[in-house]
Amino acid sequence: GLEALHITADAQFAGGHGSGFGGGGTVAAPGGSQGKPGQPPCDPASATSLPNDGSPNAYSEWENCYPWHRPVFWATAEGVYGITHRAPLAVPLLSSSTAPDVNSNVGAIGESATVIPGNQQSFDLRHPLGVSATFGFSPTVEWKVPLEVNLLYLHEQSNAIAAHSDIVGNPLLARPIFSTAAGQEGEKVYLSSFPGLAAGGVTVDTSLQLWGINGVGVVQTGLQWGDDCHGCAIDLPMGVRYLDMNEVITINNSVTALAPNFAVPFLGTPFGQGSTTVVTDSFKTDNTFLGGEFGVRLESRWNSFFLTVEPRVGIGATRQSIVIGGVSVLEQPGQATQTAPGGILAVASNSGIHTRERFTVLPEATLHIGWDVFSWMRIQAGYNIIYWENVLRAGDQISRSVDVRQVPTDFSFTPGLPGNSPGISFKESNFIIQGISLGVTFSF
Repeated sequence: GLEALHITADAQFAGGHGSGFGGGGTVAAPGGSQGKPGQPPCDPASATSLPNDGSPNAYSEWENCYPWHRPVFWATAEGVYGITHRAPLAVPLLSSSTAPDVNSNVGAIGESATVIPGNQQSFDLRHPLGVSATFGFSPTVEWKVPLEVNLLYLHEQSNAIAAHSDIVGNPLLARPIFSTAAGQEGEKVYLSSFPGLAAGGVTVDTSLQLWGINGVGVVQTGLQWGDDCHGCAIDLPMGVRYLDMNEVITINNSVTALAPNFAVPFLGTPFGQGSTTVVTDSFKTDNTFLGGEFGVRLESRWNSFFLTVEPRVGIGATRQSIVIGGVSVLEQPGQATQTAPGGILAVASNSGIHTRERFTVLPEATLHIGWDVFSWMRIQAGYNIIYWENVLRAGDQISRSVDVRQVPTDFSFTPGLPGNSPGISFKESNFIIQGISLGVTFSF
C-alpha cells in the first residue's frame, strides 16, 4: 500500500478550503450557512460587503457567516511525501557462487554453493514525491452544486540492483532460470561472468509512478446531521474519477568472452574470444481506473472549530495492461552489431501487449479537523485512505520457467519455435494509498 504525508499551504479565494489526498474537498453550502449557536442566521449579501481587515468587529460578524461556505473560486496546492510498501518480485533475477566450477551447473538454484545477492524479494520504492492540487468553482454565491477538480501526481520513484565483475571475471554472476524445453528440463543459468573466462554484469532497474484526476459536483442538500446542530451540513459529491499507476522492471545483462576456450552463443551459433552479448528483458504493468464516484460529506461546527467526515466510493473498471519485450545483441570487434528479438525471461511466448478489464470498487475515506483562526485564515489537519483492488505489479508478472529454445543467447535456440513458456499470469494484488495532511487556508 501507499501512505503519504502532506504539508499543505492552501491558497483559497472567496472562501474554499482544502481537499484530501484523493480529492475529497470540504466545501459546504454556499448559500444557506447558519450562524453560531445562539445567533441568527447570517445574511450572505451583507456579510460579503464587510471589510476583511482582521479587526475584532469585522471578525465577529464575518465569523458568524462563515464566508468560506460561500465560495466562488478556490484552489489548493499540496506537496506530497509518499511512503509505500516494497514492490514485490516473484523470482530471483541474479545469482552467484562461492565455489565456481566450470564442470558444474554453477550458480543454479539448488546448488550448494549458489548464493542470491541482496534482497531479491522486493524493491524499495517507498518514498515517491509529488503534488496534489484542487480547483473549485461556483458561478454564484447561491449556486447549489459547486464544482471541484483534483489532480494528483506522484513523481516516478526508481531503484536498482546492480552487480558487475572486474576485468578478469570476478566474481561469478549468473541469470538463473528453470528450463522447460523437452530433454533439457531443470535448473539452468546464463553466465554473465566467470573468473578467467568471461566478464560482465547484471543490472535490474525498477520504477513506479501514480497520477490521477477526478471531478465532482458537490450537491448542497440543505440537510443537517445530528440533533440540534448549528453549522452542520450534509452534502453529496458526485462525479467521475481516473487513476493510473504504472510500474516497470528492466533487466540488463552482458557477457564478454575472455578466453579462447569460452564462447558466447547468439542465434544458436558460438562466438569466441572478444565477443559480447547484451540482453534486455522489460516488464511493464499499467493499471487505469475509470468510473463514477459518489460520496457523502458530513460537516459539524463548534464555534470556530469544524469536523468533516467524507466517505466516497468509485465504481467502474480497472484496465490492466502488461507490456513485455526482450532484445538480444551481439557485438564483435570490427564487425557490425547484430540484433534479435527476445531476451531470457521475455521471449516469443510472453512478449507483446496483453490487456483485460476488471470490475472495481474503489473506496475512499477522508477526515478533516480544523480551526478558523481569523476571518481570513484557518488551519486544518486530515487523514485520507484509498483502497485499490485488482492491481498488477510488474514483479509479479515475471516467471523463471522458460523454454530455452526461444532464447537467442542459448546454444539450443530454434528459430520460429512456438514455445508455451513463460506465459501470461495476470497475477493481481491490492494497493492502499494513505495520506496525512496539515494545511492552512487563506480567504480573500
